[in-house]
Amino acid sequence: MPMRSSVADRFHPGTRITNVTFVVGQDCLGRWLAVETHGLGGGVFTSRSAAVRYAATESGRSPDGVKVVGGHVRLAM
Repeated sequence: MPMRSSVADRFHPGTRITNVTFVVGQDCLGRWLAVETHGLGGGVFTSRSAAVRYAATESGRSPDGVKVVGGHVRLAM
C-alpha cells in the first residue's frame, strides 16, 4: 500500500502521492512554492518555472519527482 505524505495531504486531501519528492504550487498570496513532500525542505520563488527547476534539480530529475498542483500550497516553517 502506498504511503501518504502528511505534507502532500495538506495540498489535496485524499490524494495519494507516492513517488513525488516535491509539490509545486502557489500560496494564498500568489507566490510560487516548491515543498518537499516530507516537509523537510522547500522554497519560495518568483515564477512557476523557477520553482519547478529547483524541485526537479533537488529530486534528481526523477520523471515523477515533481507534481504541480492547482490548489494553494503552504510552506511550513
